[in-house]
Amino acid sequence: MSQEVIASLIAGAFSLLAVALSVYATRRVQGLSKEMEPQRASAYRKLWSLTAPLTPTNRAALPDGTREAVERSLTAWYYDDGNGVFLSAESQKRFLAARKLLRGEVEPSTDDAVRDAFSDLRSQLKDDLRVYQGRDRSKKLG
Repeated sequence: MSQEVIASLIAGAFSLLAVALSVYATRRVQGLSKEMEPQRASAYRKLWSLTAPLTPTNRAALPDGTREAVERSLTAWYYDDGNGVFLSAESQKRFLAARKLLRGEVEPSTDDAVRDAFSDLRSQLKDDLRVYQGRDRSKKLG
């Protein structure tokens, strides 16, 4: 056999090996994700309920102590209960931004701005759980 044929066979073998490893790695990552989905969904449901006082459908002033109470419950959810590990990168980014608004660390930290930030977070949670279908994500729900 010529050197070119041998070189082609070796290159083909390495390409086949690379494809096989890629498929294996993809299946392994997807398998881990599937195992984590029920835990993520449970954590997200709890987070959803903790943010209920911040619904954007109620534009009245937040009652005294609401921000502090929600902040305490979010901290417990994230750290004490260990649910922060289930946030996707985008959800964590929105969670931290919303908490900064809630704490008044960034402006404008109006009640409406806080509500909108937590609404965006909840929308991202639904994205993570693949709740949205088609164009649903672009609809503003209030």
